[in-house]
Amino acid sequence: MQHWKHAVVLGFTLFVAGQGLLTWGTQYLSSGITALLNSTVPLWIAILAFIIFRNHFSKSTLVGLCAGFGGLMLLVAPSIGTGQLSAVGTLALLLSSVSWAFGSLYSSRANLPVSILASSAMAMITGGIMLTIISTLLGEYHDLFLSQISSQSLIALVYLTAVVTIAGFTDFYWLVRVSTPSMANTFAYVSPVVAVILGWAILHEEITIITIIAMSVILAGVAIVVTAPRENKNNQSDLQRVKN
Repeated sequence: MQHWKHAVVLGFTLFVAGQGLLTWGTQYLSSGITALLNSTVPLWIAILAFIIFRNHFSKSTLVGLCAGFGGLMLLVAPSIGTGQLSAVGTLALLLSSVSWAFGSLYSSRANLPVSILASSAMAMITGGIMLTIISTLLGEYHDLFLSQISSQSLIALVYLTAVVTIAGFTDFYWLVRVSTPSMANTFAYVSPVVAVILGWAILHEEITIITIIAMSVILAGVAIVVTAPRENKNNQSDLQRVKN
């Protein structure tokens, strides 16, 4: 029962608030901006580790945090002021990043089965159940008819389920358990660049000078934070604090 308690926490933080808000907020933003906002996860991990575990910031970590959030403000502030960037979508993506960061920290210390496959499956099952309940309550299934689902949608569903969720999340969870949350989230280096380029090439999304500068500054800040040395204070009291 204790295992399922921790699985519920992971299911909510990583899938409901993390991926759920990410998917919901994406409909208000371009794929490139979505990826850039999501790339701040390692920055939030550093901040939450300081708040929860009192892990002190090194000088390089502080520089990385300032650079990362400076780039974030450069990206977000002017666009929101002119109405070019949805405030709702931006807030959803920021909350999603914070929740994913907390779930990453929690998962590295959660009391779950030793088996990586069993642990990741429990988190995915609980998260999937909660998302299904929420979407049902919101009435998202009322207009769903199987006969109207296109073959492209089915292919996308199979790909997202098999490759992104099962294989991708299992690999991510394995990295969290054997390394550190910051190292496991190094996807933040790659995904924004790929998303911006694909959004421009496939969806004809505009790439502005501000976007390029903000992307460069954010990724530089993330790189500094992830590679910065930090004191290891993840002792038993930290574990007990998370569990409680």
